Amino acid sequence: MIPLPTGLHLYFENVSEPKTVKNRVHVCLQPDGPRDAEVERLRAAGAVVLADRRKPDGTGWVVFTDPEGNEFCVLRSAAERERGEAMTCGQGTVVPDTP
Repeated sequence: MIPLPTGLHLYFENVSEPKTVKNRVHVCLQPDGPRDAEVERLRAAGAVVLADRRKPDGTGWVVFTDPEGNEFCVLRSAAERERGEAMTCGQGTVVPDTP
């Protein structure tokens, strides 16, 4: 994970699952506000849901594509993760639960 001066963090990882066409970059977004509000904002802006991995207990994420077909995820906000649980993104990837 790389912290940026803007307060954003970039996390890079290798993936093993096969794809016909692999994205060069997969971004996982952690919004400042509620995840579900960000999901609705992105839908209204034209993003398309590929997979909704939200669970009844509030954990999980949503996988989107942008208008050009690039995949990205929306995770829970830091406030939603105060319980100290690890967040996940993609196919079982564990992302460290750090700000």
